[in-house]
Amino acid sequence: MARTTETTAAAEETKTAETAATTKKSTTAVKKWVVKIITNPSFCGVGAGGVQFANGEAVTENGRMAQWFREHNGYEVSEQ
Repeated sequence: MARTTETTAAAEETKTAETAATTKKSTTAVKKWVVKIITNPSFCGVGAGGVQFANGEAVTENGRMAQWFREHNGYEVSEQ
């Protein structure tokens, strides 16, 4: 019987650790940037780096792509 109690306690401990890890992951905010095409606000399609635009606007989680759009004329980038 003691072995069963130890096994149950170990399982509960593991479950608690997994729950804590999941909670920590879900509270980490992902940075996102909104990219707007100033020169063609109705553009729909794929832009540089595979960023998908709809009505001249795209959302990306890729910081390098956000920086690329900032460095090029015709785009406005803001952090979401």
